[in-house]
This record gives sequence, structure tokens and C-alpha cells, in this order.
Amino acid sequence: MAEPVMSGLMRAPVHAGKLTTSMKLIDAEGGLQQSEFWDNRERIERSRSYGLSTSCIAAIHQLLDHGSSFDEVLMTIESAISRSENMHESATGLQMVAELMNRWCAASTSYNRQIMGQAAKFSERALELFETKLEGAGGSSPGLAGDGLGGAARKEVFAGTAKERFAALTFKAMNFSTVGALGGSDEISMKEAFQVAWGAKEAMSRMAETAEESNSGWFGQVSFVHGIWLHCQARALETQASQKNPAGGSDCIETLYREALQLFLDAYAKFSESYGPHNAYTVKAITMISR
Repeated sequence: MAEPVMSGLMRAPVHAGKLTTSMKLIDAEGGLQQSEFWDNRERIERSRSYGLSTSCIAAIHQLLDHGSSFDEVLMTIESAISRSENMHESATGLQMVAELMNRWCAASTSYNRQIMGQAAKFSERALELFETKLEGAGGSSPGLAGDGLGGAARKEVFAGTAKERFAALTFKAMNFSTVGALGGSDEISMKEAFQVAWGAKEAMSRMAETAEESNSGWFGQVSFVHGIWLHCQARALETQASQKNPAGGSDCIETLYREALQLFLDAYAKFSESYGPHNAYTVKAITMISR
């Protein structure tokens, strides 16, 4: 489900509220006009002295297009994230890498169990940091936000906003679903991957029901992720990664695809209502409907 990458020579005007975590970080550091992003020579070595987004993008680009060793790429990413001086920034970096691996690796011949297994781990680590409860935090400060659940005189304060935690859950669910479709990874079985993905989807459902920031688009994301979960089960059966549905549902490939399609149609309707026809989520729903 990779998205087309626009030329870095021009940056299209996009409303800030429509940017994903990775897009916001890239934009804050100068966007794709950064010359070091386009320079192929010694990309990884030189990127270490630049911003977090540039370092991570350079590492992933090197992996996909230049056959860099996966260990070297991970070392570059971990080095960039470790330079961060606060929890929120580290979580943002992890989330950005989880997004980039999900969006870009899916369109590459390098897309495999190892990469998606790592993408799933990045999304899980990002969520853990965003969900860290902060003791004694009062007032508002950059990167801190109330839970948004309401109903209590004193709200719990987390390292990440409700929107950031919801986004992290979204990519955790999608990344682990994809790991399941690929037959699992070296560290998690296919069945366990689908279980983790379902747990993230259920957490999304609860947030969509209770968070003050929730809107129709959040419910659309729940439907979309549920559709991805079913779609990936069908893929696992179709590619004979499993003879039985690893998630315990239907073993009929056509049934799974049909149920997923209904969820993608529901997601499309909600995305169109909340975000409009040209939003990335709306386009992704159309892409999955057309498959």
C-alpha cells in the first residue's frame, strides 16, 4: 500500500491537519527539497549529521535502491533516534520509520518478512513511548497532551496526544497484519502477528468511541484496518503460507476478500465525509476496493 512520492523540487501546499507523522517531521526539517536526500553518494554516512527524518529516509532509501545491508540500515536508524533528547521525539522518530517502511517497502522488490518484521517492531515501540504516562505533569507543553477520554476531574497525561497514539495503533495493526500475511517473522509466528494486529484494532475501536478528538474519519480507519486484517489473512491462505486461517476465521479466501471489501467501502464513505476525496486515506481505500 505504498503511496506515490512527489518530486522534491516542488512542495505542494498541504493543510497541516492532513499531514501524517512522517510528513510533518519531513516538512519541519525542510521537506524533500533537502539536497542530501537526493544525493546518492555516501548517503548513509553523510546523513548522520543531519536531522532525524533525513537520516531515516536516507537509510531506507539506501536499503531499497542500493542493496545496503539491513543491519547497517538499522544501525543508522537507531543512531538517529538515540540522538533524541526526549521521549516524544524518540516516539515520533520510531513512528515515522514504521510509516515509511509500511508505505515504501510495499512497493519495492526488497519488501520481505525481515523488513516488515522490523517495521512492526518500530510501530510497537512508538506506541509504547506515546502511551507512557507522565507523572506530575501539569498544564500544557510541546509533545504532551491529555488523554482526551473525558469524564475525570484530573486527566491522565501521556507522552503522545490521542491522535498520535491512534496513528501508532493504526500502523501497528497494519504492520503486524502484513507480517502475518507473509507467514510471520523470525521473532513472531503468523498466528501471533494476527493476534497482535487484532488487539491494536480493538484498541483503535475503543479510542474512536471515547476520545474527544474522534470523528467519522477515526471510525473509517478502524474499518480500514479491520479490512486489512482480513485481506492479509486471505493473502496468507492464497500464497499457501498457511493451510488454515491463522486468525481462526473463515478458511475461504473469497469470503475473506468479500468481507474485507465491505469494510473498505465503509472506510471510503467515512474518509470521504471527514477528509474529502483527495486525502491519502481516501485514496488508499479506493486502492484496496479496486484490488
